[in-house]
Amino acid sequence: MHRSTAFAIAMAAKETALVDVKSLMQALFLWGGEALDEKLPSISAADLKKALTELRFERADTLSQSTLAGLVAVLKRESSSDIAPVQENTASPKESLRIAIASNSGDKLDAHFGSCSRFLVYELNHVQSQLLELRPVPSGRGVDHSLLRANLISDCQLVYVLSIGGPAAASLIRAGVHPIKKAAQQKAEYLIGELQQVLLDGAPPWLEKQLKCRAERTA
Repeated sequence: MHRSTAFAIAMAAKETALVDVKSLMQALFLWGGEALDEKLPSISAADLKKALTELRFERADTLSQSTLAGLVAVLKRESSSDIAPVQENTASPKESLRIAIASNSGDKLDAHFGSCSRFLVYELNHVQSQLLELRPVPSGRGVDHSLLRANLISDCQLVYVLSIGGPAAASLIRAGVHPIKKAAQQKAEYLIGELQQVLLDGAPPWLEKQLKCRAERTA
């Protein structure tokens, strides 16, 4: 199974408490078989309901059309997302940065810090980059959401966002993460290329500070 397929299934199950990841995966394999990676972007709500029924999923008959449509929308969106392939990064931690990108879909910055569904976490130096993971944001109840998100990416030195509030920015800074706001959506590869050029030209003082923090953490 391609990693984008597995991620799509996990994200779809997260959309509703009515279908668990295991049952959803079993139903999709029942429907798509070995060709699931190729077929998933074309699945319909009717296909999904039929597969869940054939699986004898206990709540198949009670799932509303809107719930099924929501699951299918996430499956299609995430399975067709253009996630860049992982590149080998041979840089030592002392020479590299770890960054997070607020994202809702694909390999791009397209979300606000407080509402993104996940963070794309990359490791990079001035010539190489590596996608480490797609890190989903848990739906914590009765917790400080800004602190939860700051802790989630506390191993990063920078985070790219479309916007962020003052209290959330303060939580990040206390966690050692420097927020960078961008005015428009951008592909991750563009953000990474821009940052690598800054590293090549000579990091400004604020970035040198983050590089130093990274080196101290990994010493």
